[in-house]
Amino acid sequence: MRYRALITCLAALLCAPAGAAWRDGNDEAKLVELSNGGEKRRYAVYIPPGLDPGKPAALVLAFHGGGGHAEFMADDARYGLIGKARAAGFVVAFPNGHSRFPRGRLATWNAGGCCGNARDSNSDDVGFTRAVVADIGR
Repeated sequence: MRYRALITCLAALLCAPAGAAWRDGNDEAKLVELSNGGEKRRYAVYIPPGLDPGKPAALVLAFHGGGGHAEFMADDARYGLIGKARAAGFVVAFPNGHSRFPRGRLATWNAGGCCGNARDSNSDDVGFTRAVVADIGR
């Protein structure tokens, strides 16, 4: 019985649509899909209002922990990175690790000797991170 409740909770979490957690007041992190090495991945990016696109700006990459996901990391109530980016005038990106689930939940990073499906599928997380930085630079 206890396991059925756990599975139900996990199913709700894994299939829940993206949404409110990306928001911080009137500001939002934009969700972006990106293909890298034949794999579709996503990241969220927050660009503070009023930032001059003609001038260089600092970029902070915020990586979630193993089993997490970008949406959780972008939740300003938990980590405060969107608020800090707005106050200090930097861009913040939240790459999503490799996940076999459609909403990118329970994502992991390929650390060579560890980390589940990302390791087993030989996910190119370094290449993905480079693609995120290049995409934001454009």
